[in-house]
Amino acid sequence: MRYLGIVVGDIKTSYGLTRELKRLGVPFIMLREGDAVPPYVAATIISAPGAREGAPNQIGYDGDPKRTVLRAISASMGRERFGQVVVGIDPGESSGVAVIADGELIEAFTVEGSRLWQETDKILRDYDADGFTFKLGRGKTDPEAISRLKVAGATVKRVEDVEKALPIAYRRKWMRKDAKSALKIALSSRLRSG
Repeated sequence: MRYLGIVVGDIKTSYGLTRELKRLGVPFIMLREGDAVPPYVAATIISAPGAREGAPNQIGYDGDPKRTVLRAISASMGRERFGQVVVGIDPGESSGVAVIADGELIEAFTVEGSRLWQETDKILRDYDADGFTFKLGRGKTDPEAISRLKVAGATVKRVEDVEKALPIAYRRKWMRKDAKSALKIALSSRLRSG
């Protein structure tokens, strides 16, 4: 992934953005108003739209650090919004969640099973995308939460858990076991019957 630039003067806003960028593992550089944007910076987050004329792919801060960073990531890929978002879920007491947007791993994390379906609702809110596919591995799922995903227009598939090595492009040293399983589920094409 290419670098993102941050041109936001407010310390609280800058802190929220840098914290989110670090959480997602996105490389970034801080810029001051008027600084030249280095060629390796694919998109910049600014305090207000139009604040930096000539900067590549300017994204205005919208008050929510995560949504702003996600919009900047899609801009760095040359898109106004993501096309297809695939979410792999490894349900359980400790649940893994992995999000791939337009073929690129954006985030993978572990959450308590009791909070899993709140996280899926949040993904639907935070990611600006044309379509969502939720792939569920083996484990207990909440039928009401599945219905909510479908009502929101998402495709829901049940897939086999696949015990294979992750492709090199998707390997991350920091990834916990449940998150890694969720990523394998997201990448799986082996549908489960029933």
